[in-house]
Amino acid sequence: MTQSVLRNANEKLRWRQQRSLARALFWEHWDPIGLFPSPEAHDEYDAYADAAVAMVRAGSSNTDVANYLADIAENRVGLGPISDKTKEIEIARKTRTILEAGN
Repeated sequence: MTQSVLRNANEKLRWRQQRSLARALFWEHWDPIGLFPSPEAHDEYDAYADAAVAMVRAGSSNTDVANYLADIAENRVGLGPISDKTKEIEIARKTRTILEAGN
């Protein structure tokens, strides 16, 4: 195998590991509608976690990611206005930590 193929394989593996950790973070700690630990719904927030990871990788700030999560909770989940985004900022910070740990 060439170095390029190995590098690409390693990058894919790292991305999968980071995505898995972010998805677990969202499932266990964000969970705006209280589904945890129901095994049937374990993937409920995967698309949101993937989007947040992509935002962090693209250089979005923790505040931007937190605002995205608040928008999801307010408008897609239907929880109404979220005035205290402490939880969302913490999830954004931890998502960034996951990505930085993998580099």
